[in-house]
Amino acid sequence: MKSAKSDALAFIGSGGEIRGAQFEQAVRYYHSAYSQPYMSDEQLALAIVTSI
Repeated sequence: MKSAKSDALAFIGSGGEIRGAQFEQAVRYYHSAYSQPYMSDEQLALAIVTSI
């Protein structure tokens, strides 16, 4: 997830319009590793940016 930080920042800054490859990979990993209910993509992006 650490490598997705810049993509997560771009996602947040663009209001969800920019979805970089590293962020998409982090979203896919999150959905496969954790059960529902999932965080929204915006919540996941914020978690990536603030925790890593």
